[in-house]
Amino acid sequence: MTSKLLALTLICVSFFDALAWQTPASVGLRIIVVSSPTEAQQILDRLAKGKDFAALAKAKSTDPTADGGGFMGRLDPASLRPELRDALQGLSPGQLTGVIKIPSGYAILQIMPEEQSTAGIGMSSSQMLPLTGRGSVRYTPDISGAVDMELAFRKVPKPDDWNRDFQAVCETRKRALAMAVQRMEGLLDPDNPQGLSHAKPADVQQAHYALAQFQTYSGNMEAALEHWQAAYRIAQSDIPGMVPQMQEILGTAYLHKSEMENDVYREPGDRCIFPPGKSVSYKETADSEKAIQYFTKYLEQKPDDVEVKWLLNLAYMTLGKYPAGVPAKYLISPSAFQSKETIGRFVDVAPAAGLDKFSMAGGTIVDDFDNDGLLDVVTSSYYHCEPLHFFHNNGDGTFTDRAAQAGLGNQLGGLNIIQADYDNNGCMDILVPRGAWQFPLRLSLLRNNCDGTFTDVT
Repeated sequence: MTSKLLALTLICVSFFDALAWQTPASVGLRIIVVSSPTEAQQILDRLAKGKDFAALAKAKSTDPTADGGGFMGRLDPASLRPELRDALQGLSPGQLTGVIKIPSGYAILQIMPEEQSTAGIGMSSSQMLPLTGRGSVRYTPDISGAVDMELAFRKVPKPDDWNRDFQAVCETRKRALAMAVQRMEGLLDPDNPQGLSHAKPADVQQAHYALAQFQTYSGNMEAALEHWQAAYRIAQSDIPGMVPQMQEILGTAYLHKSEMENDVYREPGDRCIFPPGKSVSYKETADSEKAIQYFTKYLEQKPDDVEVKWLLNLAYMTLGKYPAGVPAKYLISPSAFQSKETIGRFVDVAPAAGLDKFSMAGGTIVDDFDNDGLLDVVTSSYYHCEPLHFFHNNGDGTFTDRAAQAGLGNQLGGLNIIQADYDNNGCMDILVPRGAWQFPLRLSLLRNNCDGTFTDVT
């Protein structure tokens, strides 16, 4: 996630930003990226002689937008990398930039005529990453909604010093999500005269896609899939070039929903051990079966896509049908995962030990915070509304969360934490750094009072 959000700040906006928060300065853009300046110049010469930009993008570009003729979407040039932004200054619709050196190669951009500038769904938040250093890696479509949520959060009005008050940060994020969902639902409301009822199919598709992202971020996969299905139907009828991407998105979304329906994230057991044992399969299989249908449709058009082959094999694993049930032409053989080495078998005892915490990514400290000779556990979370957890070691193989008693219940968020006895009193203190690539937030220096409690002395 870190690399995606960093790329986001460097390059451009997402589906949601390009549509729902569109500025008067936004323009339709196409891009071609190749590996050498010589090839870029040759392409620029061909374009100058009237060669079709979209055709050359499909044939030559190494960027993920190639299949869509290089279409990036409607973007505000001010949100692009500086070298791209500068190259676009003074250009009119239909005109081309020169050759521009960027981290992933050599780029040529075109400002599209207004009537052509909604010809596709544009760049997804995962497709933004290649412009900062993609190399030969192909990134799958992002269906987490996390990047779109960050954009919505940045747009919402905030009170003064909001980023010094952890509860204000939490409430602002909740409000941003509610506002984003409300806005997208309003755009799709057929009774809204300011909505998209008479808009171009591509604009309506973008709105459905954006709303699906926000529903996914909220954990509402059923609602998200309704909007991805709507976007898929529009692609089938009006934007055929987007059909494969929507099939991949739907397959991935249904596989994710299957994991949620089978509680894999809360009670993984052996279902996250790879390769799976013969007895491992999901109890509820309907969503995995739908994932297989969409992955198979995609592979019928792009049979060499290893990423989607992998996802298809995973989906069959959830049915307990790997490898025998996987079509031979799409099978990734078990021999690909065999190893002569063994590291033994680790058993997850966290639930039995009282460490059964369901959370997002975060930091962990294992140390003796109360000087009783036993290692305690402190955890933090990327989620801005979740407090620190302080798991006191009971001395019998179990832990008790004493965050509230320790005065840590109002310390929200923090992807990382670190410990040190900064005041040399023999008791281990805690530092919680926050912000960085996301947005500025204050850190917390938590002094250990040597009595099982902490004080924020920041």
